[in-house]
Amino acid sequence: MRLIFRLFLQGDGRSGPMGVKDIASWLNAHGHTFGKGLFYTSCVHAILTRNTYSGTHYFNRHDSRDQAHKTQGEWVCAGSTSGSFRRRLSDRVQNALYERRPK
Repeated sequence: MRLIFRLFLQGDGRSGPMGVKDIASWLNAHGHTFGKGLFYTSCVHAILTRNTYSGTHYFNRHDSRDQAHKTQGEWVCAGSTSGSFRRRLSDRVQNALYERRPK
């Protein structure tokens, strides 16, 4: 996770900040795996946008019987570290994602 954030914000030392597609290609070329398979752009994007990595994690997001999505008011926050380094890093990534998005 830290590597993906670093590649997105700073690059690999040979280039500037990398995009989602470049990160997935770089990780695969350097032998990193996602679970048992390859990294895809959707995996990298999900990691960059997931609240859990910013220090906030929610559970009770789906009904246990039918997996129906619950409203955000029904979610339970398992922990929050607002103001922490992880939150600031995540905010930087979110801003960069917004600025670099295809028009």
